[in-house]
Amino acid sequence: MSEQDTPKKTVNKGRRQKPLSVNDFCRLCKCPLKLKFGNFEKTSYVSSEQLFKPPYRKDCSEKTLCELLTLLNIFVERKAELSERVCKSCGRKIRNANGLFAWIISLVNVPNFDDENPSREKRLLLTTVDSPECSLQAKKQPKPSIERRRCAKKSLFSNDNIRDSESKTTEGDADENNEKDDGAADNFLAAMNIEQLVHQKTTTQVKVVIASPNGRVQKSHEFDDITKSLIVNVVNKKWKTVANVFYKHPCLRKELFEPLRKAVAAEFKMYCSNSSESMMKQNSPEDLESFSNKFLVNEVRQSCPLWMACVSGACNAINSEMKVKEINAIALASAVAARCRNQKMSAVAYRISSLLIHSGTKYNDIRRLNKLSVCMSPEMIIEMERKMGESCERKVLVWKKEIENNRKAMLLLGETKEKQVCVPNEDDMEVESTVCFSKETVSDYTTFATDTYNHCKEVLKAVANSDCTINDDHLVEAINFLSCEKLPLYK
Repeated sequence: MSEQDTPKKTVNKGRRQKPLSVNDFCRLCKCPLKLKFGNFEKTSYVSSEQLFKPPYRKDCSEKTLCELLTLLNIFVERKAELSERVCKSCGRKIRNANGLFAWIISLVNVPNFDDENPSREKRLLLTTVDSPECSLQAKKQPKPSIERRRCAKKSLFSNDNIRDSESKTTEGDADENNEKDDGAADNFLAAMNIEQLVHQKTTTQVKVVIASPNGRVQKSHEFDDITKSLIVNVVNKKWKTVANVFYKHPCLRKELFEPLRKAVAAEFKMYCSNSSESMMKQNSPEDLESFSNKFLVNEVRQSCPLWMACVSGACNAINSEMKVKEINAIALASAVAARCRNQKMSAVAYRISSLLIHSGTKYNDIRRLNKLSVCMSPEMIIEMERKMGESCERKVLVWKKEIENNRKAMLLLGETKEKQVCVPNEDDMEVESTVCFSKETVSDYTTFATDTYNHCKEVLKAVANSDCTINDDHLVEAINFLSCEKLPLYK
């Protein structure tokens, strides 16, 4: 018997589930109120409310949700195909909407002002408030603290207490705000009194009043002359005068050192960063040869204006009238400071090292100057001189090669003339003699070289023009051409 024909045992699946009804869904948002989850279906219920039955909670009124909707002119039909339940959030929305509607109706036709209350006027001060008898601070009585009692938490816009609680809160807040505003206004008016300052016409008088958002008023009118000058120029926006007075003020001057140090440090950090293209990072022989301290000073003036102002003041230099001595001093100071931060900023140190090594400075002296960041170390100076020597040797080798090619070509052509051209006697007839200048012929000559042979071929080709054969006249003309050739001069 196959497995397919084997009889199966029936399994009891337990009690049948009840089919879903209309009341298992919210009437408004249509969300299910009965949830099933898991492989073995387990049912859980969402909190809900009846539309036509009163709730049994203490924080809710005894009216049903249907009655609350009727007050909003929304009539709920009771049918078999419509659910009679809503979820908890939809029920809360219905109660909030009813409370909001009742609150709007209660306040929409209430007048804004009460004509029975007298209007408030500011009190005029007949005397100055600086005297202790008339001081508002002395007469001001401490206000009793207002204790606000927290009520029990209820649902938003409760139907029974919403109007009373709103009116009490509004009146209490209005009275408290009016008292604070009156006190702050009185303090500010008292502080703004300047009768005593107006009578003193000998010098400029300054009074500062600071009104904080919390109602606190601070006043001060006792300043020394330099502080008065600072305040007056700030108000008049004379910033150049403010800057000059700022450095003269005894209390402010000692506070400037740290901000100035941080500002100069930020300038040099940007100037000496690896991403900057400063001319002090150049170290090739060509760049060092064209280096100029004047260009360096202009670069420092643009990149580090605060540092430039400090060092030019120390050197007693004016930007528009700088002399060579002042330019060199500023360039050296800037180069030493930049190399202390970044070792790649060594163009000036390379130039000084070249001067020292060519002037015969001792090894120990160079070591001492290197510790002062004035020049490079002896090892780096030797490496730099080797690179500069390679650049000079290249020019010498080119000059030497041009001269050697000229002289070797003359020797090869002279040897060819000596071996292939016969010297005629006085009574002999002059006859053109052909010269064989093939590579096989002249390869046995003592002055033969491949480069020299190629150079001679070019000269003979230029002299012979279109002639197919080379004679003794062409040979003599080529020798004369090489002897008169202008060779490069080495400087």
